[in-house]
Amino acid sequence: MRGPVIFSWEDVISPGHGAHNVVIHEVAHKLDMRSGAANGAPPFHRSMSPARWHEVMTEAWEWAHKAQSHGRPVPIDSYGLEKPGEFFSVLSEHFFMQPESLFEHWPQVYEQLMLFYRQDPLRGCFVS
Repeated sequence: MRGPVIFSWEDVISPGHGAHNVVIHEVAHKLDMRSGAANGAPPFHRSMSPARWHEVMTEAWEWAHKAQSHGRPVPIDSYGLEKPGEFFSVLSEHFFMQPESLFEHWPQVYEQLMLFYRQDPLRGCFVS
């Protein structure tokens, strides 16, 4: 929880494939843990609504689990459905690596991640 993150050099220099990016994934876990646990609810900026985050992420989480249980495709790596902390980290990978796809499938999730990371990868700019 409080220790460093250690990456293999190969993971750092590899661009990943699709939305997969080990560096983004593990850094997202570290950010999430700043709230005390890797539970998918990182510490929020003052301008963010924790209630809105919870509503949006819970809706996406439940939809994804239902889709998967019915054999329908899910717009993220299914590893993200293991637990809420993995969901946040996998969503973070998609946010930075395949923002168009995330925005297309889950625009409200994209918006929450944009507020959290204070970036809009689709427009290539920072957000205050």
